[in-house]
Amino acid sequence: MDWNIRSQITLEYVFTLAMGVIFFMALFAFFTGQFSGFNKEQRMDEITALAQSLKIEIDTAESVHDGYNRTILLPSNIMGRSYTVVIQNHELTVKQDIYEYTVFLPDVQGNFTPGIPNTIQRINDRVIIT
Repeated sequence: MDWNIRSQITLEYVFTLAMGVIFFMALFAFFTGQFSGFNKEQRMDEITALAQSLKIEIDTAESVHDGYNRTILLPSNIMGRSYTVVIQNHELTVKQDIYEYTVFLPDVQGNFTPGIPNTIQRINDRVIIT
């Protein structure tokens, strides 16, 4: 076989191989970006669901008679990352990294702590979280 033909075949092979590698790298980058967006949406959905369920618990305590007592256990993390729950100025905010979700509450005393049992009580017409 002539050296010119061999070198052309080798060059075409290397070119085809390089184009295949570039194609698969672009495909990988596309799917990684899609998964990242899905992960962000899922994290926000988890934060929103937690805030809404805590609001329902507090609203229930607000609507019943004195003596109501319920203990709930918040997860210690959401999707492997720690988070905080802050009650301030009639607002409950669940925060994790750059994500946060806020709901409005009636007058409540106390705060929730992730990872340990939290008690919601109604005493003297007030909702108290310990």
